[in-house]
Amino acid sequence: MVMSVAIWSQDTVTTGGKQLNIPGTKVFITPPSGFQISSSFSGLVNNEVGTIQIMDLDGGSFDSNAAKFTKQALEKGGLTILEYKDFKHEGFDAKWVYMTKDIKSMALVFGDDSFSVLAMALMNTNDEKVINGIKAGLLSITYQKELKVDPFQNLLFELDDSQTALQFAKKAGPVWLYSKQGKLENIGGDHPMVMVMTIPISGSTNPKNAVTSVLSSLEGKGWSDAKVVSESTDPVNGLEGYTTVLQGKMKGSDVLFFAESVKVGATFVLVQGFSRKDFKEDLILFQELAKTIKAK
Repeated sequence: MVMSVAIWSQDTVTTGGKQLNIPGTKVFITPPSGFQISSSFSGLVNNEVGTIQIMDLDGGSFDSNAAKFTKQALEKGGLTILEYKDFKHEGFDAKWVYMTKDIKSMALVFGDDSFSVLAMALMNTNDEKVINGIKAGLLSITYQKELKVDPFQNLLFELDDSQTALQFAKKAGPVWLYSKQGKLENIGGDHPMVMVMTIPISGSTNPKNAVTSVLSSLEGKGWSDAKVVSESTDPVNGLEGYTTVLQGKMKGSDVLFFAESVKVGATFVLVQGFSRKDFKEDLILFQELAKTIKAK
């Protein structure tokens, strides 16, 4: 099957092959030439060209998730917008942007009041034929609302929550959320919560660098006055790792932050625990879950 997709210029681009399901999502895509399912993140990779990352926010609203995804906001963030359009994709409200800063990238956001999808392509090429092929790939994306998804499909790691009070509650985009008894009502507020995510390894990045990167991003969300309580570079079940505990403030409120980063294949598995009330008890819960990380 060859799919022909009209871009908003006069050009038409094509992509060959059949649609593939992105593991752990309801998203299907016809991969651009040379792209394969990634084993380290949700999406596709071509080591010579770049990546296509997929975030399926099932249960999230397009209007709220895409509210800040505007040309003005992106330009304010330092991006040069090469192409921008609000349109309908597969019958859903959608936004499309082709932009550049350090590298060229393009993004498709679409959804309704029950879900939203963000597909982001990062490209280290100036070959227009390749770029047009990636455009075609993004615009080939379809979404199957009724598909039953295994949130742990295609993972290179596993966490055993069978003997812990913190259990899997839901997957939100690229993040696995754990709460007490796995109940959704125990996410947020004063309840202890764990977020698990994967970060592709690049360059000389090590497990500690991965945690440092996350902490830097938290600073923009109100994290401040951080003090290190403990840190360790001990292996976790034979895997290279880094574990730290910090106390600080999140938007003025006292918070204990636990982080464990473990190298599994070509990715870091990052476990983040947040406690707003019972620091000592919650830390034990975080440690009990994090120590179960193993490579499959």
